[in-house]
Amino acid sequence: MTIFQAILGERLFALDPDTGEKTIGSMPQWLSMLIGAALSLSGSAVVALLGLRIYRRQRWWERKVEAYSRIIEAIYDCGSCTATWADIPQKPLNTDKVQEMLKGFKAAEDELNKQASIGAYVISNEAAAALLDFARKIQKIRLNKFEGDDAALYESLKTEAQFYKEALETLRVLAKRDLNVE
Repeated sequence: MTIFQAILGERLFALDPDTGEKTIGSMPQWLSMLIGAALSLSGSAVVALLGLRIYRRQRWWERKVEAYSRIIEAIYDCGSCTATWADIPQKPLNTDKVQEMLKGFKAAEDELNKQASIGAYVISNEAAAALLDFARKIQKIRLNKFEGDDAALYESLKTEAQFYKEALETLRVLAKRDLNVE
């Protein structure tokens, strides 16, 4: 007895006049339609659920890319401004240029602080920890008072610029790892 015979009952099977084998021959039409509809609905449901799952994964990946892009861009902007300020004794800037850079630096620093606060919601735990560690290092440098000691101020700006450079490299590596990108 086959599984079909056990489920559907012996009466649904008929003998094939040519071969003498039992075949599904006397199955009511409504039953074959019901089986076809059930198979088609279940197949459609599986495909729809898999498609939704893939869509959600893709959307989450896009959010991660956007977050990492903003973080890396903000680190670059802050590092670029800091490196430029550290070079002011050698290459003086006009006041308008300094004000423009200060505005860009403040916007980039605000973005970094925002992303550090959001932390591991979008980016990896490892990247969030690296970002917080980097922010602590910068804060530690900025706690120093440099009143009247321009050489120490410019030296601390060079150190801060180096921290930004290191943070940029670290976040690039962590972003690539988190996004599974070579």
